Amino acid sequence: MSRQYPVDAALVFPPLWYYPHPPHELASLTAYLRKKGLQTRAFDLNLGSVLHFLSEPYLRETRHRLLQEWQTLNAHTVLTPVLRSRLLDLANALTAKSHAVSAISTALGCLRSEQFYDLPAHQSSVRTLTHAWELISLAHAPTEIGFQRFRTDYDPSSFAGCLAAATDPASNPYIGYFAATAVPQILERAPACLALIYIHPDQIIPLMTLCVALRAAGYEGHVTILGNLEDQVSFARYLRSEQHPDYAGLFTLIDSVIYYDAEAALEAIARSARSARSLTTVPSNVAVFRDGRLVTPKSFTLTDLETIPTPDYNDLPLDSYLFPEKVFSVLTSRGCYWAKCTFCAITTNHLQFRSRTAERIVDDLCLLEDRHAVRWFHFRDMLFSPAHARRMSATILERGLRIRWTCRARFEAGFTADLLRLMANAGCTQIWFGLESASQRILDLMEKGTQFATIERIINDCAEAEIGVHALVMHGFPTETPDETQETLEFLERNARVIDAVTYTDFVLFDRTPVFQHPTNFGMSITMTDGDAGLFQHSFDRSSGRSAPDMARSYHAANSRLTATLGVPLLHICHVSLFRDRNGAASWRAQTVGAANADDGTRNGDGTYTAARLGDEDRLRWSAPSAWLSAEWDIAHLAATDDEPRRLPCLLLSQADRDGFVQVGAGLASVVESLETHDVLGLTHVVAAHNGTVGLDVYDRDHRDNDAQRDEGGDFEAQARAALMLGLDALLSARFIRVEPSISPRRRGTGCLS
Repeated sequence: MSRQYPVDAALVFPPLWYYPHPPHELASLTAYLRKKGLQTRAFDLNLGSVLHFLSEPYLRETRHRLLQEWQTLNAHTVLTPVLRSRLLDLANALTAKSHAVSAISTALGCLRSEQFYDLPAHQSSVRTLTHAWELISLAHAPTEIGFQRFRTDYDPSSFAGCLAAATDPASNPYIGYFAATAVPQILERAPACLALIYIHPDQIIPLMTLCVALRAAGYEGHVTILGNLEDQVSFARYLRSEQHPDYAGLFTLIDSVIYYDAEAALEAIARSARSARSLTTVPSNVAVFRDGRLVTPKSFTLTDLETIPTPDYNDLPLDSYLFPEKVFSVLTSRGCYWAKCTFCAITTNHLQFRSRTAERIVDDLCLLEDRHAVRWFHFRDMLFSPAHARRMSATILERGLRIRWTCRARFEAGFTADLLRLMANAGCTQIWFGLESASQRILDLMEKGTQFATIERIINDCAEAEIGVHALVMHGFPTETPDETQETLEFLERNARVIDAVTYTDFVLFDRTPVFQHPTNFGMSITMTDGDAGLFQHSFDRSSGRSAPDMARSYHAANSRLTATLGVPLLHICHVSLFRDRNGAASWRAQTVGAANADDGTRNGDGTYTAARLGDEDRLRWSAPSAWLSAEWDIAHLAATDDEPRRLPCLLLSQADRDGFVQVGAGLASVVESLETHDVLGLTHVVAAHNGTVGLDVYDRDHRDNDAQRDEGGDFEAQARAALMLGLDALLSARFIRVEPSISPRRRGTGCLS
């Protein structure tokens, strides 16, 4: 007998996704199922979790927990080094970051209003949100959580690791969110089936946590997992064999997995689930687990993209996303028309490339503008070809549609100056180009089909058309040399005036790609194969001419260098296009840290010195040691303070040892973060002598006898010096240290550490 379900299908988008937009997949599938007469509800838990965590009640409770832990530890007269470090971390967070609790609503409001475009206000909001995430991370340590980050000590490639994370509330904050908020909201609708949309590896632990929470709450309906339309990984990709020791456990939580296009398969599952959880007839594109074996699809159905209705965003809280106005993500094609890049796994997630017509796309845009008063669209298609970009731009102009949009494209000759001007006139504000490398040899090895001269020409033509360029760049492609890495960095820095932003990622070896299938052609060998992999393994280890530690150092150094010159001080890189449209090219860089110092040796003319401009004989003194040079901080009082009481440098100096010296070392978070390597940690000590003079001492606490360090001493010292200068600069800018100059400003810059 059929069970009665008020809702046929609930579509759920789990955390964690790197885009801040409403997910197109939710809206598109909702529209499709509703067109077929199915009662459907959509839930964006990526946004929901952000709003849950970044709420004043949740943050107050988090701060209370941290304060209780601090009070417990502080009551001990003797602490182990680990617990002492934890005590200092708690003190730092409770004093420097507690202001985020009362400021969180204002910060979120800023990002949803016209204040978004005020760079100082925007950056202040970003700091508040960052501090809020740091409080949450500290409460669930060693887990790190943020807008685009969720890392635990559990192995996400292992099913057992995911299950362990899904049952450990101390380290996994999603457990509490799902149990208290998300799962009750979903089950209140009593859906016959749940479709969980998985499109990125960072979702895997939250996804499994949600599955565990649903079954623990008594949900007995059909659960299917689908995706991917856009990125490198799909859930079906994990099902590599007919048998796996983890399949039995996995398929107690879920019932099916949809391969490739999901529309027809999901409709069939939703109709079947009205009668029973188990599928009597398995639709095309669907895998199930039967009799100890995975039963994979025997046939595949492709969706005619022209028949998909306009995306339905009505279930989503559109005013809650962190934009000053609505911005929709839109997918108008599936697959990639180029499909030759040797590193890319995206094409293996699609049977063939297909695209909606320009006329049908613009129909959707017009309808969405009318329904939701939206004028910003972020096209997430793998690539816009020159021909498609021309047709769509011409159609937008013919319809008189006044919108703004961004897209992705290849550097190919068809993007002429005339076409780019046409796109700009049609509202294109930014193009995300797959640059990957500035080395022609590497581009050829990747089979990018791109000539470097064409890249340079298109970047300049984009600048002339007032279209921003977002460069997608890859580090460490097999056989890339240090000189080729340097060549790419120098190219980006030379063109910083015309490049809006850079996404710099390390090479990842995906299975089923040409690099994976023919590793010797790329000067490498694979050290872990499919047979060795965990169930959720999406990338694989390899060896080449350069060691893994060397590659890691190279990546972190290059990424830090690009951050200094092309970093985006906004909440998200997708916010750049809005800033550009409102305030002009590079307007978001106008007031970033690292702006040129005034000729008098001060920053921004405010009388504050910078470390780089100190002379050899300048004296540094604590400004007011009696105000903060003490171990007797009232942490409980400061934790309850609504205002931001002091910047990080002051707070670090608050933890004075009993002998009166201030040991900053491990607490210098900004310094440690600037190094971004475990090879150089705990290097910096700032010591306040009894006479008030500041002394500086740099040493390697953990590796001072390490042979490798002695061999690379020059590089080590340079990193340590740069880190120390950064920390000292923060102290100077916050006015916690004052300078007693002994030489004229014109002679500054010789450097007290040179």
